[in-house]
Amino acid sequence: MAPGVVGLPIGTGDNIPLYSKMLLQRMGETGKTPALSQISMTTHSEFAERPRLGRLERGLLLSWSITLVLCFALAASMDPDPRGYGTHEQLGLPACSFWEITGRPCPGCGMTTSISLFVRGRWIDSMRANVGGLALAAACLFQIPWAGYIAWTGRSPRRFPPASVAIWTCGLVFILAGLQWLPRFVGIL
Repeated sequence: MAPGVVGLPIGTGDNIPLYSKMLLQRMGETGKTPALSQISMTTHSEFAERPRLGRLERGLLLSWSITLVLCFALAASMDPDPRGYGTHEQLGLPACSFWEITGRPCPGCGMTTSISLFVRGRWIDSMRANVGGLALAAACLFQIPWAGYIAWTGRSPRRFPPASVAIWTCGLVFILAGLQWLPRFVGIL
């Protein structure tokens, strides 16, 4: 136990919070109520057990991991467009409407090409096509074993819970793609 560390009130199985037990113990030793800073407690992370995930959550994480593997396989099966954008057209999707209307790329232009280049190990070319695509591919590559492990063990990690990872990944991709897009849109790049 670390002296002077104030943690969260954590039950010990008999519905008496840990800090209450320690307070009662101190009062019994001295006959006085000690200041809160004098009470030694364990921190929340040292004492609490990680939450157990339900079947639905585990199934969703396992599905997510498998989906990412399939997406990487699909990206590996496509030939990256040498223009740096347009690889998605191999899937039968139309050309970028934003590009057709404005004559300028949208923030997502080159994303599929970037991921297709990433799976081939051509990371510099991937970054040139769309830096957001490179970040997305790297984050998804990390998420395959991470989501699979969580689904297998049923334990949610303390530091990187799935919802936080999703939010940070999306935010990073949007920011990077937007920062690369602005100079392209105004014609600097």
